[in-house]
Amino acid sequence: YGSGPIRQPRLQPTYRADQFTDSIGLAYGYHDLDSDLQLDLGIRHYRSALWDTDKGREHVPELVDILVKAWEEHGRRPMVLLDSLRDTPGQTIDMLRLYPPGLIELVEGGNEVNNKFPPQVLNTRYGGKTDEAGGAAFMADLAPLLDADPTLRDLPVVAFTAIFSDYQLAKPHDAFDLGNIHSYQGYGVPSSSLEMNVTRFNNILPVGGTVRPIIPTECGYNVEEDVTNQTGISGNVAAQAKNIPMLLAEYFRHGFPRTYLFNLRNVDGYGLLESDGETKRPSWYAVQSLMKTVADATWNPVTKRWESGDGFEPTALLFDMSGAPPSVHTLVL
Repeated sequence: YGSGPIRQPRLQPTYRADQFTDSIGLAYGYHDLDSDLQLDLGIRHYRSALWDTDKGREHVPELVDILVKAWEEHGRRPMVLLDSLRDTPGQTIDMLRLYPPGLIELVEGGNEVNNKFPPQVLNTRYGGKTDEAGGAAFMADLAPLLDADPTLRDLPVVAFTAIFSDYQLAKPHDAFDLGNIHSYQGYGVPSSSLEMNVTRFNNILPVGGTVRPIIPTECGYNVEEDVTNQTGISGNVAAQAKNIPMLLAEYFRHGFPRTYLFNLRNVDGYGLLESDGETKRPSWYAVQSLMKTVADATWNPVTKRWESGDGFEPTALLFDMSGAPPSVHTLVL
């Protein structure tokens, strides 16, 4: 500290490297769980549908076997996306019961329940209501069924998503544990759309309702025009490779418990792979490098836990920045 008086440091939160690793998820479904492309990335959380609409509900037991293997062998666990367009709450419960306890991390409500861009047919119709109102009604009817089931009642529920909406059509609704946003920001800095998206989502709550932690279940940067959602925004592979690691770190700094990057494969111009499904974009290597840099745990298939270190406990590290150039505002050690 030199010859001057000792100054009290400003208290800052400390985190384990594994907490950052654990905050990163990938939206890609179950098809790539065993592929080297996915395993080499080092991401342990993924977003997958409750059932494969191409194969039908009778395929769920086969799907569960695939997901169980990925969990037991590699420590990958899913956030399961529900289908409020095709399923009833009762059918949803029946399928969730086929998943063994401990496999599912999170249950997510309907995806973009008001999305009408053709050829998609995602807009929900339930209980005589449509879009956001229908999605909210579905989740409100599902909640007591989850609570009544001893094997499902402790599953955290992530809210449904809507797009280009202020969620007022679903107000008042609070049948969820975690909020949900699809926080695309075009090619702005990662945090540039957060205030808007978080504010819009919280409009869903009843007056005096408790604001919940929020999980972005989709976010990312595209390299081709997003034709499906008619955004008219595209970037390039170099910018995508720089922005995605910054996005993951920025979202962690803002306190999001989990961030699901969209997507492994090229969907609407997003993704870490080219359209051939094999060629790795620079962003693939950027994400892999980030994950390897902060990796601090290995999967133990016996205990079914990610285990790290020898009891290291992070503490505050005192340091002085006297003599640093005026452009330096934060030092990360």
